Amino acid sequence: MSSSGVASFLPKLIVNSFMEAGKFIAGQEVAPDDLLVAGIRLSGTMAVALIEMYLVICGGAILVGFGGFEYTRDIALSYLLYSVYGSIRCQLGGSVLR
Repeated sequence: MSSSGVASFLPKLIVNSFMEAGKFIAGQEVAPDDLLVAGIRLSGTMAVALIEMYLVICGGAILVGFGGFEYTRDIALSYLLYSVYGSIRCQLGGSVLR
């Protein structure tokens, strides 16, 4: 199969796989465009979550330093809880994308 043959076969394969996924999930015929848009939105949401968690974890060293003082301990605790929440969200989003 030449490279142009693969290029013409690949979009059909992607569309057919989206149609099969729609039949499996919804139990009825679903337009492949709808599933493609849903996949793109899910991937975008996951990308935003990963970038957000990267920024939170990089800035966390400063926020954890607030834990040493009694009156600012809530700032450090809130950071730790948010980082756990964000990591769970990324794990769940990753399992949905697979």
